[in-house]
Amino acid sequence: MATSVTTAVAAPPMGHMGSTGGDAQRLERAIQLLDARLARSDLFNDGTVKIVPATSNVGPLGLFGFAFTTALLQGQYTTVADGAPGVAGLVWGYGMFYGGLAQLIAGILEYQRKNTFGTVAFSSYGAFWMGLAYFNTMRTVVNGITPQITSAGTNGVPIYKAPVAAPVSGERTMLILWGIVTFLFWLCTFSMNLVTSSLFFTLALLFWFLAGGQPQSSHMNWMKFAGAWGWLVAFIAFYDGTAALMREVYGKQILPVFPFKTINRISGGNFGTQRRIDTTDLETGREVRPKSSP
Repeated sequence: MATSVTTAVAAPPMGHMGSTGGDAQRLERAIQLLDARLARSDLFNDGTVKIVPATSNVGPLGLFGFAFTTALLQGQYTTVADGAPGVAGLVWGYGMFYGGLAQLIAGILEYQRKNTFGTVAFSSYGAFWMGLAYFNTMRTVVNGITPQITSAGTNGVPIYKAPVAAPVSGERTMLILWGIVTFLFWLCTFSMNLVTSSLFFTLALLFWFLAGGQPQSSHMNWMKFAGAWGWLVAFIAFYDGTAALMREVYGKQILPVFPFKTINRISGGNFGTQRRIDTTDLETGREVRPKSSP
């Protein structure tokens, strides 16, 4: 609810009117500006007002969940991890909970922080990992850990059930679409910082690299390159999450993220945590050029 600030300014003695008239005008102007600032509904998002928010910053949780599962998946693509069924189960297990559920929770909590970008991004990638983990887990269950014998052939030679093949065109289309979604997210990072912007740009390229490597069996070298690129994406996400966490813990920016200039008085801060930058000088009432907010 907006709050109005009113005050009474005592009239100065007639003899001192010339010397105090300017001070009284500046005071009145300051009161008017304060009244206007209090009337704004986004007062406590203002970069000039420091308060403890209703919820903690969950950005590092979402970034760590994304980075960890992305790096784990690249172990398969680069063949650093072997291709045993247990490795796939490890990837999809962490993908369902740390990459999926943790990011989804982060997205829901970002809603309470009025962080639209964080809400949309974390919820989207959380749903992506949960959907990917569910699909691959179900395909593994259908295929079985070992080939299933359907019947005995001639001379006692068993006939094995054909495994459920990966839908190559479907996976390629899915990856292309996620690359487009990520590219659209990247277009919304220009008021944030270089690290976060680089994360979304490299992630969009990763989706398209993975799409170009389908089917994996026919493009092993390309998938190794895509996996190495995925590790770069994971590193940037780890760095971004660590920078945000250290800022919350120590109260200052320890790891540089190279903030961009504000756009329309809005700074995206760390992963979309908005700060409105006040550009009005209280004494003169004139607009001043603000410094970029981290």
